[in-house]
This record gives sequence, structure tokens and C-alpha cells, in this order.
Amino acid sequence: MLKRTVIVTGIIGLLVLLGSVSSSSIDLSSANAYLKGGYAQWQTWRNGSTGKGKAYEVARVIDGDTIIVRRNGEKRKVRLLGVDTPELAHHGNERECFARAATVFMREQLRDQRVILQRDQTQKNTDRYDRLLRYVTKEGDKHALNYILIQEGYGFEYTFNIPYRRQKNFRYAERSAKEHNRGLWSSRTCAGNP
Repeated sequence: MLKRTVIVTGIIGLLVLLGSVSSSSIDLSSANAYLKGGYAQWQTWRNGSTGKGKAYEVARVIDGDTIIVRRNGEKRKVRLLGVDTPELAHHGNERECFARAATVFMREQLRDQRVILQRDQTQKNTDRYDRLLRYVTKEGDKHALNYILIQEGYGFEYTFNIPYRRQKNFRYAERSAKEHNRGLWSSRTCAGNP
């Protein structure tokens, strides 16, 4: 037991020293999870995400950039990070151009699917509506749906407050969608004006 405590203390010290976590954001139980289950399992427990972490069942698609997943027996709203899709009609506002298409696209993509949720450490864990902010990848897929939505013209690159890790790639995807008149960028749909 003493050997395990020394190892756990060393891991905590190393992580704090390397700056990957602050001393207040880790406790002994998370370090023990690291020792028992391996790094990827620990990251999933700590962040709710890794590119190869636990897959969650999609309970519902709310719109093009918001879904609900079943997580640890409860439902949780997830806002796709780095993308903004046109809004469906709500709170007295009219539906924006291509909102329905973006929502239908997400419903088709996520029907009977499980997703991997990946957190971006440069961003807050949740937004002001308490939705998890995540990159969302279908189990077994290579690219996050956040990126695909932008690349296919169902949404815009969106930076809320500070740049996020995949911002450069998402901006490139938006330029490509514009240049190829995909989705909402097409003159036959919205011509880039939702």
C-alpha cells in the first residue's frame, strides 16, 4: 500500500509539474483510477472524453449543433464545439435558412449511433446553459461531426470567446464549403446568409 501511495503521489506531482492539471483539479481517487484502469480510462473519467474513450448512446438530436446523450444513466445535453448551425424557430424567432436541413443531417448521421465525446482543454467544460462543450465523433469514425457539419455546409465555424485547438481546421473546412458552394453557401439555398 505504501508503494502505491508513493507512486500516486509521484504521478500527481509530475502532472502538476508538467502543467497538464492544476493541483486543485486532481485528487487521490482520480490518480487511483489512472493506476487501475490506464491513462485513457482515467482521461475519460476526468474529462468525459478522449478520442478513444467511452461511447455514449445518442438519446436525441435537438438541432444541428446540440444533442442529448445518455451518460452514466442520465441524459445530458451536448453542444458541439466550434460550429454554429442555423437556428430552428424558438422563443418567438423565425427558423433560419438551412436550420431544418442541418437538423435532418444530424438526425440521419446519429440514428442508432453511439458517440465519443472529446473535451477541448482550451475551453470551458460547459456553456451558460450547462451543456457539455465537446467534439462529437461517431463510434468508429475518424472525423468529428463538428468538422463534417462545417465541411458539408450545414454550419459555420464558430469561436465563442477564445480560440480552440481545431479552429484552424474548422476555418479551412468553412472556406472549402464556401468555395464549393456546399449546403448553406449555395446560391440555391441561403448563399451564406441563414
